[in-house]
Amino acid sequence: MTFNSFRQEAWNDRVVETMTFSNFRLEAWNDMVVETMTFNSFRQETWNNRV
Repeated sequence: MTFNSFRQEAWNDRVVETMTFSNFRLEAWNDMVVETMTFNSFRQETWNNRV
């Protein structure tokens, strides 16, 4: 019984870690997309100024 509950807790910890890692990866991806969009709009403005 104790061993089962211990195993369940370890499993829960692993699930939480996996979810947290996914969220972290998703946030990092979002940051990268925002940076790319910002860089593109910046480049567009520079191009417009040159034209």
